[in-house]
Amino acid sequence: MKAESIRFTKIQRDVLELLRDGGMISVDSTNMSRIGDREVSFQTRNFLTGKRLVRRRNPNNLVGVANGFVISEKGLAALEELL
Repeated sequence: MKAESIRFTKIQRDVLELLRDGGMISVDSTNMSRIGDREVSFQTRNFLTGKRLVRRRNPNNLVGVANGFVISEKGLAALEELL
């Protein structure tokens, strides 16, 4: 069965590509998300987590600066479908 087709904005696709290349979305104490020095909007982060395109790097710990979101298998498959 084929996975559902997801439509991405350019920013969402760019964030997934950064994650595929080894990036991690970290969340600071003010709930701001970043990949390195690039900010990730709340809406983009919620879209990616809601569609389960990202997962916690370490599911046993809270998300924070040391533990963030990385691309999931579903995210990799969705990105491959775009390319």
